[in-house]
Amino acid sequence: MKRERTLHTHKTDICFKLLWLAVFFAPLRGYGFFTIGPYIGTAFKILSLFTIILTFLNILMKKYKIGNNAVFIGMLFLLGYDLFTLAYSESVGLFPTYFIAHLIILFGYIVAINNQVHIRKLVWAYLFSSIFPILIGLYQWVGVTRTGIVPPLPFQEFLIVAGKDELFLYGNYRVVSTLQDPSFYGLFMSSIVAISIVLLIYDKEKRSSIFRYSLISFILLGILCIFSSGSVSSMVNVVSCVFFILLTGGGNLKKVLPGIIMGLSLIFISVYIMSAIFNYNPIDVLQEKLIIQGDENTTFGRQSFFNVGIEAFLKSPIIGVGFGGMELFSAHNSYLTFLGYQGILGLLAHLNIIVRIPFMRFKKITRNKKNKLNAYYIALATALFGMCIQVFAYDCIYLMDVTSVLIMLNLVFVTTANRFSNMKKVHNV
Repeated sequence: MKRERTLHTHKTDICFKLLWLAVFFAPLRGYGFFTIGPYIGTAFKILSLFTIILTFLNILMKKYKIGNNAVFIGMLFLLGYDLFTLAYSESVGLFPTYFIAHLIILFGYIVAINNQVHIRKLVWAYLFSSIFPILIGLYQWVGVTRTGIVPPLPFQEFLIVAGKDELFLYGNYRVVSTLQDPSFYGLFMSSIVAISIVLLIYDKEKRSSIFRYSLISFILLGILCIFSSGSVSSMVNVVSCVFFILLTGGGNLKKVLPGIIMGLSLIFISVYIMSAIFNYNPIDVLQEKLIIQGDENTTFGRQSFFNVGIEAFLKSPIIGVGFGGMELFSAHNSYLTFLGYQGILGLLAHLNIIVRIPFMRFKKITRNKKNKLNAYYIALATALFGMCIQVFAYDCIYLMDVTSVLIMLNLVFVTTANRFSNMKKVHNV
């Protein structure tokens, strides 16, 4: 009885409120309050730090449960493996980035699991966190296409992370917004589009006009932002998400196809708006970008980066060369970066959290039509699937806070949705 009261309390505690705020501020990658070595004191990380401290105290006082053992053990193994990798590394390298991201995922997961009645609020915090990046991205894009001058990000006094300020890349303007990288920006907006499409299709509880118009706005503006970023990998992300929705909704195409048709229609509307109003044709930009990148080596100019990761992996295939052991900072592919730095053991540890646990019970959970969390679980799984595809061509995992949030939310919803399915099954029996 004590466990049930803990997990189903209707009161949100301070830890959950801090986590909600952290999720909301996650896309503000360039903004921070201080730096200590490689550690950047962004609002997301400051709020997450307080969340971790208070959550740890709640665990010590036995107010919090650790949640699913598989998730808890998997995250502890990753944290331990980060420390193990640091022991034989030439330099600190990406250790703080990986270790802090894993801490945030673990403790954020524990907080959400112990406030599971309110976890859908975290998804909406994630969706509405896109408002500021969307507005800034559109402001930059309209400004630079109209005047030829790159508008600086607002609140420069808090801008402490140097990003890609050059929007004119490969002969075309590419918007970076608050994520300060076109592919980071594109990945985040792709996840917003994917989650919005799935909720529009599957969520039966939210059918108000405000709900529908909000999701349609996220889809339309998100597609505009993806095209303005000029990120091919992000466009592949969106296509992968559409494929995932069709694949997983194959048993109910009558329900899925209208949402897909609406999404495709919004894409064409976005292209038309950009071409007619702003004299910017994203199709031409995409073709030119592919041609220019294809001239360098192969694989759209990334083969040289891929080779660095492969060479590091071949030097030490089991445990990797350690942080700072590769010739370049990144292999331009998250999986090859994991292999190079931490070897096959490290890659399997990451895939356990990012792929195996979130998708292992997908069919079983979604088969239960009465599960009220299905829509949110499918939405997050779709966005995670798109991310897993995109990072084959661009190293994003853990290098941007929103990927940590996306992984954490998937672990939370697969745990709670699976628990809900099991409870329903036992009840029916």
